[in-house]
Amino acid sequence: MRLHTLLMTHQSSIPELLAKALDLTKIVASEEHGVYAEFLGHEDDTYRLVAYLDKIREASLVSLERGGTA
Repeated sequence: MRLHTLLMTHQSSIPELLAKALDLTKIVASEEHGVYAEFLGHEDDTYRLVAYLDKIREASLVSLERGGTA
């Protein structure tokens, strides 16, 4: 989630970072890497996946505003 936040923080000055932030979803969802498991099963932070999905939603809306296809 930190990488996504970093990419989104700098996407206004480097527009390609928006697409990279959205592409992270493929890595997170991939069974190959198992990154999604880091968003599940943490009792101290049970809403990590929900928070990440909300950030993806925001990034998608920015992309759509810029004429992208999100």
